[in-house]
Amino acid sequence: MWDEDGKYSYSSVVTVTNNSKSLSEVLSVYPNPTKSTVNIKVKSAYALSTELFIVSITGSVVSKHQIDLSEGIQVISLPVGSLAQGMYYIRFGTQGLSDVKFMKD
Repeated sequence: MWDEDGKYSYSSVVTVTNNSKSLSEVLSVYPNPTKSTVNIKVKSAYALSTELFIVSITGSVVSKHQIDLSEGIQVISLPVGSLAQGMYYIRFGTQGLSDVKFMKD
Protein backbone atom coordinates (compact mmCIF):
# COMPACT_ATOMS: atom_id res chain seq x y z
CA MET A 1 0.00 0.00 0.00
CA TRP A 2 1.23 3.45 -0.86
CA ASP A 3 0.60 6.43 1.41
CA GLU A 4 -0.48 9.75 -0.08
CA ASP A 5 3.01 11.11 0.55
CA GLY A 6 4.53 8.31 -1.57
CA LYS A 7 5.90 6.26 1.36
CA TYR A 8 5.18 2.58 1.68
CA SER A 9 5.83 -0.24 4.14
CA TYR A 10 5.46 -3.98 4.26
CA SER A 11 3.38 -5.84 6.80
CA SER A 12 5.03 -8.42 9.03
CA VAL A 13 5.01 -12.07 7.98
CA VAL A 14 2.48 -14.24 9.82
CA THR A 15 2.72 -18.04 9.81
CA VAL A 16 -0.56 -19.90 9.37
CA THR A 17 -0.81 -23.55 10.36
CA ASN A 18 -3.73 -25.78 9.41
CA ASN A 19 -4.12 -28.35 12.17
CA SER A 20 -7.39 -29.78 10.88
CA LYS A 21 -7.28 -33.45 10.03
CA SER A 22 -8.89 -34.57 6.83
CA LEU A 23 -9.26 -37.77 4.92
CA SER A 24 -6.93 -38.12 2.01
CA GLU A 25 -9.01 -39.59 -0.77
CA VAL A 26 -11.24 -42.24 -2.26
CA LEU A 27 -8.83 -44.35 -4.28
CA SER A 28 -11.35 -46.40 -6.26
CA VAL A 29 -14.93 -47.67 -6.50
CA TYR A 30 -15.40 -51.16 -7.94
CA PRO A 31 -16.93 -53.05 -9.62
CA ASN A 32 -18.49 -50.24 -11.57
CA PRO A 33 -21.12 -50.92 -12.81
CA THR A 34 -22.21 -53.37 -10.12
CA LYS A 35 -25.15 -55.69 -9.44
CA SER A 36 -24.97 -56.58 -5.75
CA THR A 37 -22.00 -55.06 -3.89
CA VAL A 38 -19.93 -51.91 -4.36
CA ASN A 39 -16.43 -51.63 -2.84
CA ILE A 40 -14.94 -48.28 -1.90
CA LYS A 41 -11.17 -48.18 -1.40
CA VAL A 42 -10.37 -45.28 0.95
CA LYS A 43 -7.10 -43.82 2.19
CA SER A 44 -7.69 -42.27 5.61
CA ALA A 45 -5.30 -39.90 7.37
CA TYR A 46 -6.54 -41.02 10.80
CA ALA A 47 -9.05 -43.32 12.51
CA LEU A 48 -12.62 -42.06 12.75
CA SER A 49 -16.26 -43.02 12.81
CA THR A 50 -18.46 -41.41 10.16
CA GLU A 51 -21.61 -41.83 8.14
CA LEU A 52 -21.70 -42.87 4.51
CA PHE A 53 -24.70 -42.06 2.35
CA ILE A 54 -25.81 -43.54 -0.97
CA VAL A 55 -27.60 -40.77 -2.84
CA SER A 56 -29.71 -41.10 -5.98
CA ILE A 57 -29.09 -38.96 -9.03
CA THR A 58 -32.08 -36.82 -7.93
CA GLY A 59 -30.44 -36.12 -4.56
CA SER A 60 -32.50 -38.45 -2.36
CA VAL A 61 -30.64 -40.41 0.33
CA VAL A 62 -31.50 -44.06 -0.38
CA SER A 63 -29.15 -45.69 2.13
CA LYS A 64 -27.19 -44.62 5.21
CA HIS A 65 -24.37 -46.55 6.89
CA GLN A 66 -22.27 -45.94 10.00
CA ILE A 67 -18.65 -46.85 9.26
CA ASP A 68 -15.43 -46.93 11.22
CA LEU A 69 -12.29 -46.04 9.32
CA SER A 70 -8.82 -46.84 10.55
CA GLU A 71 -5.68 -44.96 9.58
CA GLY A 72 -4.34 -46.09 6.23
CA ILE A 73 -5.97 -47.82 3.28
CA GLN A 74 -9.09 -49.94 3.64
CA VAL A 75 -11.97 -51.26 1.55
CA ILE A 76 -15.61 -50.65 2.51
CA SER A 77 -18.09 -53.12 0.98
CA LEU A 78 -21.71 -52.04 0.69
CA PRO A 79 -24.68 -54.16 -0.40
CA VAL A 80 -26.56 -52.44 -3.24
CA GLY A 81 -28.58 -55.35 -4.67
CA SER A 82 -31.87 -53.87 -3.50
CA LEU A 83 -31.31 -50.54 -5.30
CA ALA A 84 -33.02 -49.80 -8.59
CA GLN A 85 -30.88 -49.61 -11.70
CA GLY A 86 -29.27 -46.23 -12.23
CA MET A 87 -26.53 -43.81 -11.23
CA TYR A 88 -25.77 -43.19 -7.53
CA TYR A 89 -23.37 -41.09 -5.50
CA ILE A 90 -21.45 -42.14 -2.40
CA ARG A 91 -21.18 -39.25 0.04
CA PHE A 92 -19.25 -39.24 3.32
CA GLY A 93 -20.42 -37.35 6.41
CA THR A 94 -16.87 -36.19 7.10
CA GLN A 95 -15.19 -33.36 5.26
CA GLY A 96 -12.20 -34.23 3.14
CA LEU A 97 -13.65 -36.91 0.89
CA SER A 98 -15.35 -35.94 -2.32
CA ASP A 99 -18.47 -37.62 -3.66
CA VAL A 100 -17.91 -40.56 -5.99
CA LYS A 101 -20.42 -42.12 -8.33
CA PHE A 102 -21.25 -45.64 -9.37
CA MET A 103 -23.73 -47.36 -11.66
CA LYS A 104 -26.13 -50.04 -10.42
CA ASP A 105 -27.05 -52.60 -13.14
